[in-house]
Amino acid sequence: MKHLISYKLFENKSPLLKLKDNIDIDLINTIRSLIDKGKILEISCGNGSDAIELDRLGYDVIATDLNPEYVNNASKVKCIQHDTRNEFPFNDNEFDLTYSRLGLHYFTEDELNKIFKDLSRITNRYLVFTVKLTNNIETGKIIFNKEFWENLTSKNFKIISSKVKTGLLYDIESTWLEIVAEKPTNKLNENKLWHKTIPQFLSWFKEKSNNYFVMLDTETTGLPSSGYEVQLTQLSAIVFKYDYITNKFNEIDSYNEKIKLTDKSIDLMKDPNNSIKKVLSFNHYGEKGIKFGDEKSTLNDFYNWLKQYNNPILMIQNASFDMRYLNIRNPIIKFNNEVIDTKMIIQLYYLPLLQKLAETNIEYKELIDKIGTSSRDNGLISSSMGKIGPALDINMIGYHDSLTDCRITIKMVEKIIDFLKKYQHEDITKYQMLRIKSIK
Repeated sequence: MKHLISYKLFENKSPLLKLKDNIDIDLINTIRSLIDKGKILEISCGNGSDAIELDRLGYDVIATDLNPEYVNNASKVKCIQHDTRNEFPFNDNEFDLTYSRLGLHYFTEDELNKIFKDLSRITNRYLVFTVKLTNNIETGKIIFNKEFWENLTSKNFKIISSKVKTGLLYDIESTWLEIVAEKPTNKLNENKLWHKTIPQFLSWFKEKSNNYFVMLDTETTGLPSSGYEVQLTQLSAIVFKYDYITNKFNEIDSYNEKIKLTDKSIDLMKDPNNSIKKVLSFNHYGEKGIKFGDEKSTLNDFYNWLKQYNNPILMIQNASFDMRYLNIRNPIIKFNNEVIDTKMIIQLYYLPLLQKLAETNIEYKELIDKIGTSSRDNGLISSSMGKIGPALDINMIGYHDSLTDCRITIKMVEKIIDFLKKYQHEDITKYQMLRIKSIK
């Protein structure tokens, strides 16, 4: 482990950087506003002036740089020679805050995706960085726009602020982006329904009925595994108040917006091997007479619409999928509502109860055979809406339109709750544990 020494590189001319002895005063103040003590990592530290100042202020600082001349300088701040493109030699969640001043725009998009994933691994709380948006100096920097950096960051962090600033560097007018982000403590605020008996689950669900429920569904241009950038194409939600005694979800309000394709999606569709056209047809996209909104504006509008219901509980079939795109397609908007995944209700209560009853009742055995198994359920009974809806005698006309799917899912939940109430004294532990083991 080597050490750093600071020396003056810049004159104090830049209203952006506010440099003094090459210390970025704005950056230091931002870091101090986030944490007043703790362990900090600086990436691509250069001569280490910021790291040394933070050390002087009482932080536990480690720095990295590829240049051995910087690493071999002498000071009390720990520094290691490291190529940022390689995995960082640090433990998971080791640093309370990780930062970089103008040190991340040398890399390709693929390299940055790998770098930011590893930053998420080693960072426990905050990420702060500045990158250039214009390149008026021949430095070999790779210049991406603001939207790129926001999308990149939001894959692993929640953006707190994103600010474009202008100022002088080497007496040349330049433009920077400063992003401050926080690592989510729980990427999905989702209720884990494991290890509850049927009566315990019903009691828990009854307690939740004092809240507004919002059944939510989205349609997209593909899946996370599709191999291309996926966007939202429809966002729908219905607000309900739930009466546990009658087991009825009473509709209060609804939201439904179709979303126009981005330039990136349109460009991807030019590839004859791309599957977007097939997905759009599957999801009833392109109906005439329908207004299509901008993706980011729609998310912002939906966020404001949702707030009027005082932090409602979101009910979503396969919640991790929908929440993923809600939280990355407009990096400034983040949904942290409590979430109930209706797929978990199917997997941990409805299907285990069917299996238990099938031990002595041939009708339930035949129903299980009709539903069938699925590789997406690790070879166990399918929890797909397309299979469970018909098993519950629900009309599936319009399935894969997100507003229709919201109504189908609510009807599905009502029927499952009735079924659980009827057989609530059955012990489903055996089959529930098999499902939990497969989910893990």
